[in-house]
Amino acid sequence: DQGQVYRCEELLAAGGHGAVWRVRHQPTQVCFAAKFLLVTDDMDEADQEEAAVAFQEEAVLQQWISMTADCTPPVAGTARGLIIQEYLNGSTLQHLIGSMSLGNTKKCMLMVLKLVH
Repeated sequence: DQGQVYRCEELLAAGGHGAVWRVRHQPTQVCFAAKFLLVTDDMDEADQEEAAVAFQEEAVLQQWISMTADCTPPVAGTARGLIIQEYLNGSTLQHLIGSMSLGNTKKCMLMVLKLVH
């Protein structure tokens, strides 16, 4: 059970359909970033499904980018999911990207991925 292995220490960001926490891996005391899929009661079933699909796509991308990513896919009917990845101290991606739209951000990430692979 990952809930017993990682201890949440600080909420780093929240919005959209997720929240990112700095967590500490208890056996090694190493910090990681943990992204949780958030689903609220006011979301209809279609919105929950859309959030779960987007989260799953991000999990696949994270595993492709980083060998350290550990992903638990969303649970059907609950839309719960978890991505554990390397914790990087410093500026947030939001700060670095600035006011770029989500669509343009995804395009930039795909271009970068094509360059590195």
